[in-house]
Amino acid sequence: MNRLRQGGGARGWEVFARPGAPLPANQVTALAAGRNGEMWIATHGGLARYREDGAGGEWRTATVESAGLPYPTVLGLAVDSQGVAWAATGAGGAMVDLEARTSRGGGRAFTGVNAPLMHQILDAVFVDRQGQVWFGSAGGVNVYRPDAGGGPGTWPTGFNRPSTRGGLPDNQVYTIFGDRRGRIWFGTGGGVAALSVSPDDFGLGAYEPGRWTTHSRPTAPLAGDAVHAIAEDGRGRLYFGTAAGITVLDESESDPARRWRQLGAGPAGGLPDPAVHALAVAPDGRLWAGTAGGLAVLDPERPDAGWQTFRAHPLRRWLALLPDRPGNRILADDVTALAFTR
Repeated sequence: MNRLRQGGGARGWEVFARPGAPLPANQVTALAAGRNGEMWIATHGGLARYREDGAGGEWRTATVESAGLPYPTVLGLAVDSQGVAWAATGAGGAMVDLEARTSRGGGRAFTGVNAPLMHQILDAVFVDRQGQVWFGSAGGVNVYRPDAGGGPGTWPTGFNRPSTRGGLPDNQVYTIFGDRRGRIWFGTGGGVAALSVSPDDFGLGAYEPGRWTTHSRPTAPLAGDAVHAIAEDGRGRLYFGTAAGITVLDESESDPARRWRQLGAGPAGGLPDPAVHALAVAPDGRLWAGTAGGLAVLDPERPDAGWQTFRAHPLRRWLALLPDRPGNRILADDVTALAFTR
């Protein structure tokens, strides 16, 4: 894992990798920033949390053995307003509270034994403004409502493509995102869709077709069918990362020709690789994209300036002491997760 410091006295790239850093595994799948600047890291071996302190940094880990995760490979990650982490794994979901100061206790796993999951393989997790936890899987979506008193909580809804009559464009859900308007977006294997949630209606309104806005090819000009990443900038423009590049949706534009546009894929378009795994808008408004071939950043207000790219040295993955070179400062080219702390 890399960290880029852009302000203050210490600037530049830092590397966090085993054995120097106590990560459960070096394969990082997701990142999530906590409310106090801590960073949660999902790996193929469990979770880690890194928090800055006066001594340079504190590491804590949560694994199958130490925190009761249902499976070591964590594919999705979110942190709620209380600093509790929610994990989507290859065999169920989990809640992890390393401080164990909340009424929920230290942790809880959700599997087919104790939860009505649409599928055991969970790829995505998102915590909404009400504290409800949305899990995306290979079979659809489940929503969990934690109990404020520390009880088992409830599952207000679970849905897939058939039960939403195509509102959810595909049962395979790769990512879940909440926009500024309160809508919940789902990036799936067959396009992207937004649900306008109705807290008081049956199933949170997921079974009402009028609450869905669905974009899929060929009717919507997405760069690719499978949407793996979603981000939103300060102007409300939405960015969808696919296996074939990035599509921008500006809902403030009434002209269809200006409503949708593509951010070029591949070397000719500026991205290191068309396969986009992660997107994030930085506090300064720039769009960062993690791809299968490197990391890239673009200023949406100055798109003609193009992408600035970062790639790894071919040997840096095995020889971490290689000196930094311009453009070759990341640990590996396959960038799977992005997150920012303030």
